[in-house]
Amino acid sequence: MTDPGISSTDDYPTLPNSAMEEEGAAPPATRLSLRAWFVEGLRAGIFLMPRVAGRTPTPLQALILTALVVAVEVALFRIEIAGPARLDVQA
Repeated sequence: MTDPGISSTDDYPTLPNSAMEEEGAAPPATRLSLRAWFVEGLRAGIFLMPRVAGRTPTPLQALILTALVVAVEVALFRIEIAGPARLDVQA
């Protein structure tokens, strides 16, 4: 006798899709702006739930946000170095 939660083709249990079957549970078709992704990322950074409703950023938005974060991090690292920064290749 098989368990009703396990399909016969694989060993992984099937989960009910009650949330997906509810009316209006599909994510909105609109895309968030770059500014909205930045704001929601800041919300997540202070442990608040981001309000993205299942949306995903476009690849270009993800690239821009990543480049922005890296640029801020590099600028903050540069502030830590007193005086002119130089690279010693032989070190």
